[in-house]
Amino acid sequence: MISYRKGPDERQRFVEAIAHRLGRDGFLPWYDEWEIRAGDSIARELQAGLENVYAMILVLTPDYPGERWAREEMETAITKRIEGGIRVIPVIYEPCERPALLRPLRYLDCTHHDQAQIERQFLDLIDALNEIELNPYR
Repeated sequence: MISYRKGPDERQRFVEAIAHRLGRDGFLPWYDEWEIRAGDSIARELQAGLENVYAMILVLTPDYPGERWAREEMETAITKRIEGGIRVIPVIYEPCERPALLRPLRYLDCTHHDQAQIERQFLDLIDALNEIELNPYR
């Protein structure tokens, strides 16, 4: 599941690019723009998406923690991490302070929006989701 705060078109394109990349790499991403249709209950669709979630990607921006839905998704992610062991991956899209609940977690820095940097971060994200061993000597 990808959690983010709706915002400028550039941010939306970045989040959608994450969803497409995950799909191309064999994951089934839950991206609200693809899962919630006009007339659907947002709360019901979010709950269904959260039921069998393997990982949550939180796209952080300065306005992220102030938005009600994003805050609920972040708190749910932390609870599911503690209770069920899901992977929670903070992705910093714009320079911002990380919410206290996320500070212990290693994050991906995607604040530099040039193509080479973004591609490297996408590869790091895929490795994290696949739980790839980073130490070449293990």
